[in-house]
Amino acid sequence: TETYLTAGGGATDINGLSDAKASIYNVFLGKDSGVLNIGYRNVALGYSTLSSNTTGSGNTAVGTFALGSNTTGNLNTANGAYAMWTSTGIANSAFGESALRDVHGNMNTGVGADAMENIVGDENISIGFASGNNITSGNDNIILGVHNVNSLTSGDNNIILGSHSGNN
Repeated sequence: TETYLTAGGGATDINGLSDAKASIYNVFLGKDSGVLNIGYRNVALGYSTLSSNTTGSGNTAVGTFALGSNTTGNLNTANGAYAMWTSTGIANSAFGESALRDVHGNMNTGVGADAMENIVGDENISIGFASGNNITSGNDNIILGVHNVNSLTSGDNNIILGSHSGNN
């Protein structure tokens, strides 16, 4: 059985809320969330999520400033405060505070707080706190563990396992 709560006054739909808006293809909840959006199929929850998004579509952002500077990137998922904050690209997935923050590339996955910050590359996977950071050019890498590869500047097709591995 479903229970619906009603109260006198207040908003009668999501667009009646002061910090929310919805259309047939988008839902934005949070102050400054989706303020520039003309894209479609976006969902954002949190302060300033997808706030710079213009034509980007199919994005999901949860957490303060998640995907906040995305303008045209599509099919990205960012969960966590500042996740993918200044990132660009298509089909990236970030899970954790500041994961994939300032990442420029496509189909990258970062799991863990601060995972894969400041990188340029495609199809990289990094799992672990502060792992896979500062790669200036690298593709198809798999990085597992805490504080891994924080000084590797380039490289393709690497598999790096274990905490603090791959640091010069």
